[in-house]
Amino acid sequence: MRPPTNWVFTMNSSSPAPAATPFDPFDKTQVQAFAKRGKGSARHTPPTVIEAPDGNLNPLLGATVRISYSEMDANDSVVVNWEGENESSQWSSLPTKVGNNNPLDIAVPAYIVIASAEMSVQITYIVIKDGVPSLSQPLALKIGPISQGPGLIHDDFEDAPLGAFTELKRPGMTIKVLSGGANIINNGLTNKSISTANRSNLEVIFDTEISLFAFSFSASGDVNKGLLFRAYASDESNVDKDHGTNSVLHRNWLSGKGKKIKKILFSRLHESSNTTYMLDDFWFV
Repeated sequence: MRPPTNWVFTMNSSSPAPAATPFDPFDKTQVQAFAKRGKGSARHTPPTVIEAPDGNLNPLLGATVRISYSEMDANDSVVVNWEGENESSQWSSLPTKVGNNNPLDIAVPAYIVIASAEMSVQITYIVIKDGVPSLSQPLALKIGPISQGPGLIHDDFEDAPLGAFTELKRPGMTIKVLSGGANIINNGLTNKSISTANRSNLEVIFDTEISLFAFSFSASGDVNKGLLFRAYASDESNVDKDHGTNSVLHRNWLSGKGKKIKKILFSRLHESSNTTYMLDDFWFV
């Protein structure tokens, strides 16, 4: 089972941008088209993936693309392009300033790695120097199967009952409200999501330990709005943590990098902030 294509927002990349249009590293259509058509004139050495030194990747470990090239400059920007075998396994990073990082490491979202399971992918990077893009040679990577844990579970909450809850049993997990409140709401005409009250804390407890958790969220509130998410092992030790701050929909993930996860805590990023958030599209394995 693989995540659906709507996990990745893609556009038609078969037609490159007109030659007169300046290269825009934020435009995924341009990035993907440039990566495809520029392979014959690649200038830079291929990237590596830290978790796959032999070219074979266990998808449960995630993927960190490591970039180093000659004449690497602090003012350069770099975009990573991950090209899988179907639309749901295509991804381009946002441009990242090199700064003092040599090598430069850029993490690939876990949902993209999961979507690429049992595929061969090509990874390239684009260097933007003084506004001019140049391409690297590709790295060919084989992604292994998802073979650990309880199997890949997806919950989009479409069959969850509407309304408030304090404890919600779902396939493979139980979601508890620790403070504040939470509701299952219609997010649009048909899609359902978990929506929280202001300053709410939620806990997700998995029936069995998992290796990776991916999800979608949006946050809203005052200037300090944001969501903090933390993963814990069965012994309550902290396995991983991350956060998101923007008010638009994001897809994030937590992985113990080989350690097992028993529960996830969701809370506002700043204790003093007024923050509400919505959660959707849980994937775990």
